[in-house]
Amino acid sequence: MKAILLAAGVGRRLRPYTEDRPKCLLPLGGKTLLDRHLDALEATGVHEVIIVLGHCGDQIRAAVAQRPDAARVQFLENTRYTEGSILSFATAIDHLDDHADGAILMDADVLYPRELMRRLVQTPGTAFLVDETALETGEEMTVGIKDGFVRTIDRFVGDGWDLKGETVGFTKFAAEDAPVLRKHMAECLAEGLTKSEYEAAMIRALKTHPGRYALVGDLPWTEIDFDSDVEVAKAMLPEVEALDAKP
Repeated sequence: MKAILLAAGVGRRLRPYTEDRPKCLLPLGGKTLLDRHLDALEATGVHEVIIVLGHCGDQIRAAVAQRPDAARVQFLENTRYTEGSILSFATAIDHLDDHADGAILMDADVLYPRELMRRLVQTPGTAFLVDETALETGEEMTVGIKDGFVRTIDRFVGDGWDLKGETVGFTKFAAEDAPVLRKHMAECLAEGLTKSEYEAAMIRALKTHPGRYALVGDLPWTEIDFDSDVEVAKAMLPEVEALDAKP
């Protein structure tokens, strides 16, 4: 299985932390988010990684070069990284079906324990990680689940679902679903949706190819978008590292 790490964004909402570095090089407890991602992937059996670069991409290349496992990481460049994240996904979409086991699409700005990634890897088919304890505020990406499958994903999905919850920002795509997603990605770009989030293509694909899910509301995790999120991550770090220390 391969992971595609989207690390091209400017991170405007996290300035000044991101003035001169990408989000994934934010240090937490003596390790960057990037190192934590790569360690978690290796520990859960994901041995190949593609990183989509943009803002301060040379720093990410240099950081990976310092790791003993640098050879397992490839890089792709999103030269239009100041636009929507859909362009970062489009940069790597042809790699979704490189492996029979599929590929994991990941945001680079999340702190989490390895158990969270393990649940995603072990869920069959196309799958989402869902925090069923999160409230829907319109800020987070939320999925709507009906009859046991994820049917939509958006900033606000409303009522009428069997279950709904915030997505962690990691999705595993089965190789057989890649052509459908590629088709919808092409449609989005043809319609000029270059400033959209990458979920725009996923919303369309889910209408005909719903996904499975794993619940992670019992695990500590946080997306890091704002100054306040950095403090949340620092406070959460001891619990995350304690979980990672378990066999």
